[in-house]
Amino acid sequence: MRFDSELNMVVISVRELAERASQGGSLGSGVPDSPTAEEGRTLHKLLADSQGEDFKAEFPISADFESGRLTYRISGRADGFVDGEIPIVSEFKTVTHSAFERASSRLGRAQVTIYAALYALSHSVKKVTARLVIATPDGEKIKNSDRTYTVDELMISLHALISKIAPLAYNEADSVKKTHPELAGLKFPHPSLRDGQRELISSVASAVKGGKRLFVQAPTGIGKTVSVLYGADASARERIKKAVESFTELYGEQEYSV
Repeated sequence: MRFDSELNMVVISVRELAERASQGGSLGSGVPDSPTAEEGRTLHKLLADSQGEDFKAEFPISADFESGRLTYRISGRADGFVDGEIPIVSEFKTVTHSAFERASSRLGRAQVTIYAALYALSHSVKKVTARLVIATPDGEKIKNSDRTYTVDELMISLHALISKIAPLAYNEADSVKKTHPELAGLKFPHPSLRDGQRELISSVASAVKGGKRLFVQAPTGIGKTVSVLYGADASARERIKKAVESFTELYGEQEYSV
């Protein structure tokens, strides 16, 4: 989740929204003992192939939603979609045989409900079916759970989920606007920040702004390079802006190349 000052909105993925809302206490993953990633990919393909010709796998969905004093741009890729009088949005969850009977996947239900709400926001429909499919890696056991919602019901559900992350979203927006105004108007190249990136960006911007050295030690894959470049570029732009403003005060608003 990040606040994009250029868009003036919070940008967040469906997965992150569902997970962060789950941390509020009312939603848990409900799917213990998950199988390997390879097993999950194999089953996803098996389930997609079994859904018929009208089934569209890896269906991208995105929409903007206003809640409180912020607008949220929520996006993701649903596991599947079937068009019709009542569209069906699908989310697949894979569990081991030992976990199948007790698996309910509240996280999966939250995800597919968000996808259904986003589809309703971006299309003229009256109802949307949210289908949660829980299966074992070999496809031997499958549970389908369909819930059909009206648009109003989906908007209420989406608002309830967003309300759980609203304090974090407000803090993110206020941090960008107040702590580092030089980040305003500079778009981060990825839809969300990884753990540690926000702190690194802030540290780099502060170091460049204060003319200090910064030594960073972080594990591979955290996104150090893009974070350093983003923080440094933001601070450098602010310094150039101040230099131009000072130049203008001294010599007036004439045409100069800087």
